[in-house]
Amino acid sequence: MEENTILEQEEKLSQQQCITMTPSFKNEFLSTVKWGKYIGIMMYISAGLIVLLCIAMAMFPASLADSYGVDDAEDVSIAIGSIVIAITVIIMLLCAGLTVFFGYKLQKGCTELEKGCMNNSQNNYLAGIHHIKIFTQVCGVLMIISLFIAFLSVLGTFAAGILSAL
Repeated sequence: MEENTILEQEEKLSQQQCITMTPSFKNEFLSTVKWGKYIGIMMYISAGLIVLLCIAMAMFPASLADSYGVDDAEDVSIAIGSIVIAITVIIMLLCAGLTVFFGYKLQKGCTELEKGCMNNSQNNYLAGIHHIKIFTQVCGVLMIISLFIAFLSVLGTFAAGILSAL
């Protein structure tokens, strides 16, 4: 029931409002959209570099064990290092996946906004804004999580310093 009234209100607003652009605003808008697409492409490239780094890191424990002439099972420190590297690789692959998701949402949003600008289509504008809204919401949530983890890290380091002084 409530959802229907919201949809009806949005439909009335979309019928009442028409998007008009001056030529200078349109040029600036399209320039901004191009930069958004560029950032999206850079996100794909960085995700690829993260994956390459993960592959290199995954090969590191084997090369380390070969250089010392021991198996991972024989040397506990190399085994622990291998576990830490494996966990790091998994986390980095998750980051690469998120980066691809971000790049996709930004690219899709910018493409829809560009279509809306070229065709003066409100549907394309709304679709583009929807994708960019998801992009910014996920970025915001991840930023809050990152700040919380950084705070806990600083707090943990501070506590460890105090405990080691005792």
